[in-house]
Amino acid sequence: MFLRDYCTFHPLSNRIIKSLQDFDCGHADLNDFFANDCYPYELELIGKTYCFTLDTNPAEVVCAFTIANDSIKVHDIPNNRKKKLLKGIPREKRMRSEQQEKEYMGLSKDDDLKTRLLYFDLILLKA
Repeated sequence: MFLRDYCTFHPLSNRIIKSLQDFDCGHADLNDFFANDCYPYELELIGKTYCFTLDTNPAEVVCAFTIANDSIKVHDIPNNRKKKLLKGIPREKRMRSEQQEKEYMGLSKDDDLKTRLLYFDLILLKA
């Protein structure tokens, strides 16, 4: 629980962008993304970047991640992967989550979901 005990969670800010210039996750493309592209992605509503900084040194970014504004197309996921994703989540909980999403999207109970909103999947994972 290192992040919980020794770090602070932050959304992207100008101060943090400067800290990301020195951030090195060991992958050149990701380093470049966080140093140069994450803020334009946010402005274009492609994704939102967050990070954790050390409590003892707030200029040091411990980890960073971007949540993309996209959906998962259920019909594009092969059946064997779908089963792996859903394994361990009781059918009753999955059905309740799908019904909540249909209500949110204004669909009837009989309509099929063509995509999944990440929010509803995160609710299942948290539970």
